Amino acid sequence: MNDMKHWFVLSGGPATGKTTMLTMLAKRGYAVVSETARAHIEAELAHGRSLERIQSDPRAFQTEVLCRQEDAERAAPPGVVIFDRGIPDIRAYYRFHGIPEDPALTEAIHHASYERVFLLDPLPMTTDHARVESRAEQLEICHLIHEVYDELPFPTTHIPVLPMEERCALIQSFLPPPTHAEDIL
Repeated sequence: MNDMKHWFVLSGGPATGKTTMLTMLAKRGYAVVSETARAHIEAELAHGRSLERIQSDPRAFQTEVLCRQEDAERAAPPGVVIFDRGIPDIRAYYRFHGIPEDPALTEAIHHASYERVFLLDPLPMTTDHARVESRAEQLEICHLIHEVYDELPFPTTHIPVLPMEERCALIQSFLPPPTHAEDIL
């Protein structure tokens, strides 16, 4: 078995198809890690907190997302793993909210190691119980995420809007074969 880590990130603003791509790649045998921000929101909602309360302190929210992302990365199996967002995405959200960057985030980004980051173009904006951004906010977050990854040494690949199967095939063309068909985190 290959004990090397081959980590890839699906990134982009809200409603870019990351979760759909992650689900499709999991069905093709890849180990995947779901978005930690959404997991945090879901856990807090389950405890009876409102979305407004959960997101009322953007710094605290992003700090919790960073902790969850670091935990998810520590728990990831060796081999090929695809993450729904990477640690640098948090920097983009800090910028979006006008929050000065925390040294812990800077350090986490310094230690992050991704083989490739796929930057997905935005799809038409849809909202749900956890995704409430406007189209303008969606586009601003997309821009900030691209800006952040452009500043970092990770290779990036632009993924345009295409039919979902074509989009998934394009991403998969950059991936090695799956190593953990049974692992969906």
